Amino acid sequence: MNDVRVLLTGATGFLGAATLVQGLPPGVSGRWLLWVRGRNEQEVRARVQARLERFVRPEEAQAILLGCDVVPEDLTSLSHAAEEQLQVVTHVMHLAANTSFVFKRRVWDVNYHASLGLMERLRRAPRLQRIVYVGTASICGQGAPLLMKTCSLGTAPLI
Repeated sequence: MNDVRVLLTGATGFLGAATLVQGLPPGVSGRWLLWVRGRNEQEVRARVQARLERFVRPEEAQAILLGCDVVPEDLTSLSHAAEEQLQVVTHVMHLAANTSFVFKRRVWDVNYHASLGLMERLRRAPRLQRIVYVGTASICGQGAPLLMKTCSLGTAPLI
């Protein structure tokens, strides 16, 4: 499978960093697009590198980042540039979440409203084949549903 372009949200979280360390499967060539909350590219690259270094040595983290386009982007207010980037995205791993329950309103804004907004935008992404969404922060606890609704964009194989 060639020309894979994977949008990854949540690269500075535990699951996102672990996903980057694992990389794309053998035989799959492509590039990661990382949307990371921050003021500028230098800041967000440094944040991702620090998270990767929880799993690998600094030089390995730097090598991983060479295969990534790191973009400062906030899911709660996506920019016009984000819309353009979605034109080439083939796969999405939406792992971003606010896991601090100190400000419950912010958790709801990020984990629900921003995720819903992203999914609406992805409906217009012409090359999109597959979405993987992990949202543990908002579904754990007593009374959490055992079955979540899912939607499919087709029968494309997982990358």
